[in-house]
Amino acid sequence: MSLVVCSVLVLASCSDVPDSGRATEIFADCLERNDVEVQDLEVTLNADGSVGSISATIMNEGAVPYEPAVRMACTEDVELNR
Repeated sequence: MSLVVCSVLVLASCSDVPDSGRATEIFADCLERNDVEVQDLEVTLNADGSVGSISATIMNEGAVPYEPAVRMACTEDVELNR
């Protein structure tokens, strides 16, 4: 019985592993909302779900510059919605 409970707990904890693919999607949606065009976007997450790194080539900025306002807002979107 305890083996089954331990297995369930381990499997449940594995589902909380941060998903960098989903983080990249959320960040891309945020950039699009802010009229920022990028290429080669990749967002990686730390083990705690915070943004570890952002790699992108900025092609065109909207009315608000990417640095720092849009980058900070999109980082917050990722960390709140992961």
